[in-house]
Amino acid sequence: MRTHAGASPRSRPLRQQTERAPDGTLWANSLRLLPPPSTPAPRGPVSITFSADELATEGFEGFLTIGQLHRSGCFEVPDERGVYVVLRRGEAPHTILKRSHAPAWRGQDPTRPVDELTARWLEDTALLYVAAAPGSGVRHRLRQRLKRMLRFGHGSVVGHWGGRYLWQLGESSRLVLAWRTCRDDEDPRALADDLLRRFDAVHHATPFANPADEAPDADDD
Repeated sequence: MRTHAGASPRSRPLRQQTERAPDGTLWANSLRLLPPPSTPAPRGPVSITFSADELATEGFEGFLTIGQLHRSGCFEVPDERGVYVVLRRGEAPHTILKRSHAPAWRGQDPTRPVDELTARWLEDTALLYVAAAPGSGVRHRLRQRLKRMLRFGHGSVVGHWGGRYLWQLGESSRLVLAWRTCRDDEDPRALADDLLRRFDAVHHATPFANPADEAPDADDD
């Protein structure tokens, strides 16, 4: 491997607004990606480019911006085990900041040299980060993992060291989060590892915010 140089409530009606990204992908500003769920998506490994559309066919849902989820307190995220990913929107430009928005954690500074992060950036994929919420307690299920991740990225000293490179991107609030819940017979760690293996097979690298030596379910309590 190259290392680089509780289910969401649906009872209240929601007005859905959409916009189209530069690559033609249709995004939902209010709740989720179109097309609507009238045609159930198969849950299986089919992604090649790891776009939002392909990940949706694997059972990922949500596709809300970090800004939206931070404002709602991750109300839309199910309180279940699963896998979550961060994507950039279409061909949106990126800027790498000199300083991270995230705070120091246990004496470690999340800021990395701009040249190092520039070398990690891959232009031909939207997928930036893969992580697992393995369960075994409320703090390790999807909703709480994502809440802690976003709080850390907005300057709170809470434990979610994984994905820290995201908070050195100038457009981090416009990045998109999606998740996939797991059945009782599925292991979120194994699903995240499989997604990372498939990504490496295509790009010969790990996603931007997944250091090669760091597990996708790294415990940062």
